[in-house]
Amino acid sequence: MIAIFIALPIGVKIPDSVEKGHASSAPSNPYLGLKLILSLLIAMVMAWVLQRWAIPWFDDQPAHAGLL
Repeated sequence: MIAIFIALPIGVKIPDSVEKGHASSAPSNPYLGLKLILSLLIAMVMAWVLQRWAIPWFDDQPAHAGLL
């Protein structure tokens, strides 16, 4: 979920002339398809990093008796 928020501001261009009824900060072309693919790639890298380094660290920690 955080990956889409990382990708959303990339490539945003605000138009010079705003049509009536549109927000002045709305992007002219949001490129949502490209940003979804980019967020998928970011999420894959983040998952790989967690799998490679963070999860093995948790496996080495002693189990707590009160959790089960």
